[in-house]
Amino acid sequence: MDNKQAQQKPYCYTYTENGEEYFAPPKAYVPDDAMPLFTFPPQRTWVGLTDEEIEKWPPEIHSVIRAIEKILEEKNNG
Repeated sequence: MDNKQAQQKPYCYTYTENGEEYFAPPKAYVPDDAMPLFTFPPQRTWVGLTDEEIEKWPPEIHSVIRAIEKILEEKNNG
């Protein structure tokens, strides 16, 4: 479980017992190996290209790479 999931409260848990799949609310008894289910999946942090990665491309397209990266960041964070 990642950090963002640890901050969220699951809306239920799922677990398998005797070959059957069960769902249980958070306040019910659930086995230790139950998987928490969340309302929203955790959001990943935007990771852009480093200057070193951009420098590997021809200088003529550096500004295009940065423009595309900015658009993608806005779409993913907005």
